[in-house]
Amino acid sequence: MHLLVLALLVAAIADGADIANLSKLYKDKSKDFSRHVEPLQPDGIEVKAGLAFVCARLDKETHVLTTRVHERYSWTDARITWKPAEYGGIQKTSSPASLVWHPDIRLFNSFANSEERDDVNAVHLADGTTIWVPPAVYTTLCKPSDDDDDPTVHCHFSLGSWTFDTPSLHLDLFGTGADTSMYLEECPYVVKNVKASISHTKYDCCENTFDKFDITFDVVERSHEEKEEELSHDEKTHYTPSCRWPHCDD
Repeated sequence: MHLLVLALLVAAIADGADIANLSKLYKDKSKDFSRHVEPLQPDGIEVKAGLAFVCARLDKETHVLTTRVHERYSWTDARITWKPAEYGGIQKTSSPASLVWHPDIRLFNSFANSEERDDVNAVHLADGTTIWVPPAVYTTLCKPSDDDDDPTVHCHFSLGSWTFDTPSLHLDLFGTGADTSMYLEECPYVVKNVKASISHTKYDCCENTFDKFDITFDVVERSHEEKEEELSHDEKTHYTPSCRWPHCDD
């Protein structure tokens, strides 16, 4: 049995779906499917990109920042679409991302090639939408404040496709692009002033531009942040995410 078919079948059975309809669905969808071929679109592939901050740790001497994040990606693959009514009402399933096409987005400003990403399942919806939320660890360099009395450091992430230029792959923000609602209160550092944007970069090597996903943010030790809040008498708001998956409403 094709590995993709087997993985999808096991995942959907675990979700309580009918095995007969699942077998038919995956047999139909696995015909001539190759994870090495991107889902062709007339105007290029549109990928929504974002991330959620989980925890950050700063080395004060080297200004090296280690950040745990949940990357968020969404795109449409017409090869993995189906009519639920024809397959017993099946609305969604999942499979290891390594068995399906997914964008080759990398962290460009990773320090010493230290980017780590977990190989987790991607979720497939009946309309062809694929959602992939892999946990990752970034190691980057930050810039200290020009004010010696200011403990804040200024940081950024820059991500993009390694091979697809703008005509082939368009990036858009997944929601607001950057989310801090999952950030752990136990982390010794606070992430604030987070801003996300999509830009287009032209390289000397290539005729076309490449889309880039940029996030800028500041990091300060929690003890300093709490002192500032006490002085300003600002109320501290705690965010509790309703769900760790972006497609919870589906």
